[in-house]
Amino acid sequence: KVEAIIFHRHDGQPIPPLNTMSFRNMDELRILDTSFIRMEGLYQDLPKSLKFL
Repeated sequence: KVEAIIFHRHDGQPIPPLNTMSFRNMDELRILDTSFIRMEGLYQDLPKSLKFL
């Protein structure tokens, strides 16, 4: 499930699971840019996992 994926910023601070985030507008989705975060697991799965956005 997508909501079980845990994201971490490059500085080590965890990013809340997607289902706990509240996006006020599309600009806030920029924090999910693949150049800014990495995923615990297979990095290439990130775009596929975020496809629902």
